Amino acid sequence: MNVASNRPHPQIVHRSAAWWQEVQKNGEAVQPVFNSDGTVTGIDLAKAIADPNSGQQLGAVKGRIPIHYLDRASYTLPLAKLSSSLRVQILAPTENDLMKPIRTLTSDGLKDTSEVLGGTPIAQKAIELVQQLQVQNPPEEPTIQSFDYGNGDWGLLTASMQGNQRYLLATIPGSSWVVVGATTQKELASQG
Repeated sequence: MNVASNRPHPQIVHRSAAWWQEVQKNGEAVQPVFNSDGTVTGIDLAKAIADPNSGQQLGAVKGRIPIHYLDRASYTLPLAKLSSSLRVQILAPTENDLMKPIRTLTSDGLKDTSEVLGGTPIAQKAIELVQQLQVQNPPEEPTIQSFDYGNGDWGLLTASMQGNQRYLLATIPGSSWVVVGATTQKELASQG
């Protein structure tokens, strides 16, 4: 039930909402927010509120970061000196088990796009990484590597080649999101 809000909300009870169920299961939820044309407009963050003595979940707090806040990162791009062929994209799962780009970072700045870098094959690899991470077992597939973030979180990493493009995919801690990096094979070869 809504206890406080910065504006009226049409739904008072949220038990059936995907974010609420995720918080109940994992203690937190991070989900993109889409408008009617499929563009990401924000990122919802939710965290469980628990009794400090018993650990019993009492509720959840939820907030939204407007996506235009990420655009502020584009001011630091001249410092990053990204190569002209490098593109980085954050993918988030949708309710129908697909992956949706949140933003794409290029040497020209942040871009809105509905296309996953590398298309369906890379989106499928991202889904497989998230599914493997949820199983919480070390990967059995030799092309997927596990790594420790050093704070108790661990992630998965894989690479893929398509044509002259090389893709690197890694899970993002505390979420079901995947970051994809893409560059040309020629660019990699020139860097040694």
